[in-house]
Amino acid sequence: MVFKSLGLRTDMIFHRFSAQVDDRGDYVVIRTPSRPDYLWGNCLIMRAAP
Repeated sequence: MVFKSLGLRTDMIFHRFSAQVDDRGDYVVIRTPSRPDYLWGNCLIMRAAP
């Protein structure tokens, strides 16, 4: 998924090194099982509002 937001693009650079990033088409799942208390360690980024 290509993000329009420069902020999300920058965040994804770091998430790809430290987390599991799964592109599911309409949304992206970010997981950090090694750091469960990390604030942005488990989140969904959606292409459009649900």
